[in-house]
Amino acid sequence: MMTFRLTKIFRDELNKEDIFYNLSPDTINARNYTKSIETKRRHAIEQRDNCLKRIHKLELKLGVAQRWVPGSAEWNAVAAKAVLCEYRKAVDNLEGLVVSRLFELSNLRISPRFVSST
Repeated sequence: MMTFRLTKIFRDELNKEDIFYNLSPDTINARNYTKSIETKRRHAIEQRDNCLKRIHKLELKLGVAQRWVPGSAEWNAVAAKAVLCEYRKAVDNLEGLVVSRLFELSNLRISPRFVSST
């Protein structure tokens, strides 16, 4: 039995029910499941190859000599920026919720009261 390794992006293309299909006398002639699974696999591989071609063209156009790898300085810098971006989105969301709550309270003519422990 031949095992095909696909990237994570294209593994979702194959349904679990197609991979483990139990043939019975009732379903043996209903549809050729092997051909449909093979077609899905072939399409996934073609899509992956097309994506790789686009990546190679873009790398040539941008003059990328070496790809970033996990742990390199560039990779770590971008990872830190991504975490900061997620943090800022969360703060912006929280700020929006606070402002909307204050607006609701002002419409009800209720001023927010802050109790200090001093």
